[in-house]
Amino acid sequence: MSLDPASLARSSSPASSEASLPKNQSRAYEDGLKKDKAYRRYASNVERALSLFDTTLQEWADYISFLSRLLKALQSHPLSLAVVPEKVIVAKRLAQCLNPSLPSGVHQKALEVYGYIFALLKPDGLARDLSLYLPGIAPTLTFASLSVRPLFLSLVETYIAHLDAACIRPALKAILLS
Repeated sequence: MSLDPASLARSSSPASSEASLPKNQSRAYEDGLKKDKAYRRYASNVERALSLFDTTLQEWADYISFLSRLLKALQSHPLSLAVVPEKVIVAKRLAQCLNPSLPSGVHQKALEVYGYIFALLKPDGLARDLSLYLPGIAPTLTFASLSVRPLFLSLVETYIAHLDAACIRPALKAILLS
């Protein structure tokens, strides 16, 4: 049997292009937001805050400064929008700020930012994005100090516990193990 590429059978169907693939609704919504000037300014503020994570974080005070700037950027959101730009990167950076080797002050500030995001997203948005944010906060109780635990529990009680059961069910194991 030859492994020559010319001898392999080719599919008769045309290669799919990006334009022919269906877009999901949230992606289409976010693409529509990019035309809005207020959203672009908001997204640019968040991206600027996120860029600080890659360049300046060396000590725990730098993490708190980063989280403060990220919170300030998120607070500049247009009132009509309940969306977090670059939400995957935001979730990743927040999870990194909950590293057990960092002091509890960083954990408190990270949970404060999580709380603001959850309030911003409202239950519908949080239910949609729970899979992004929950893996970052789920292990917090395993290493949290006594000052961080009440913040974590109030976050879960206020936002996650009130979600629809169908939204929580896939994450229930992670919630219970935390």
